[in-house]
Amino acid sequence: MVRDEDMVKGRICARCGRSVDRVIRGLCSSCFAEVYGVAKLPNQVNLVICRYCGSIRVKGVWSRGVEDSIEDTIRDVMFTILTEKLRPVEGLDYAWIDNVKIIPELHGPGIYSIIATIKGESEDVGISEDRVIRLKLDVGVCPACTNKITKRGYNAIVQVRSSSGKLSEEQRRGLERVLARLDPGIRSSIISIEEGRNGIDLLVDEISSARIIASKISSEMLGKTVEAYKLVGRRSDGKRKGRLTISVRLPDVKSGDVIRIGTKRYLIFGLGRGGLIAFNMEKGIEETIGTEDLWGRGFEHDQGVLSAKLLLVYKGNDTVLFTDPSRPEALVEYPISHVRTMVDGLREGFLYKVIRYGKLIYVIEELGMGVQENG
Repeated sequence: MVRDEDMVKGRICARCGRSVDRVIRGLCSSCFAEVYGVAKLPNQVNLVICRYCGSIRVKGVWSRGVEDSIEDTIRDVMFTILTEKLRPVEGLDYAWIDNVKIIPELHGPGIYSIIATIKGESEDVGISEDRVIRLKLDVGVCPACTNKITKRGYNAIVQVRSSSGKLSEEQRRGLERVLARLDPGIRSSIISIEEGRNGIDLLVDEISSARIIASKISSEMLGKTVEAYKLVGRRSDGKRKGRLTISVRLPDVKSGDVIRIGTKRYLIFGLGRGGLIAFNMEKGIEETIGTEDLWGRGFEHDQGVLSAKLLLVYKGNDTVLFTDPSRPEALVEYPISHVRTMVDGLREGFLYKVIRYGKLIYVIEELGMGVQENG
């Protein structure tokens, strides 16, 4: 029985007999896809993947995907390769790869199946086809990982040291945070991280990457950098081969330390975006010490300013009252305007580490309840 809607349609498919608006080479879009397909593509694609980092070699060049998943990287690479090799069949105006799906089942030594969804058009008639393509995935080692394993191929060293001669645990953790925030491409240029007694050496493949890494460490950890270039050999063409060493020296300064820059004393509050946040102990005001002030003028730890442990007896709106637990009868009173504190909220009955300097008192750390401290 012929339906009214079929009678309205203008063309008949020579293969299935259906009435359609338009045909492609005498066939409806479904029959055309079954008989001719949408595009010419290779039946198999061969790739090499690095066993360590997941980089993939394409046309002799190793590339690393932006995604964390190796499957996503393979999918992106296959999409690019198939798009480059795709050729629309005769009768179509153009064609494109719409989607790539990886079949997880292994069909042999490193052989997988890829389902590529191919779409095309001919005079506004859409056509689609799913094509199964074999993927031969061999495992190798990329040059970057080879260098990391053998510790060869680096052209620069970033040496991270402390001004005291030995990195503190806090500085090591800070360095780890800086490296973790690096751009993945820059971070992958680090061939090896060598930990020594006095500091950490980063072996970097490219000089430009080493300078970026050293700059990031310096800016975020208030470091000072010095560069030195050393001749290490000659290339086969006779040109000299050198290696750049960038020394990054970090200030061994932490919260609660007192340092001197010239004739000024500063109580360090912490590390901020613009530098060290500190109290100017002469003026009793908060200031920011930048890299140039710290390293250009030079700094040293002031061991002459001593800290003490005092118990807070009373805190009012205008005054605070401390006492020395070993001599509870000796009370020390300060106007609230003369108190500079590095803790959140002073609490009566609690013991505090303080520094008394001139007319001011600096509260550095809360040590616990005074009753517990005195047993």
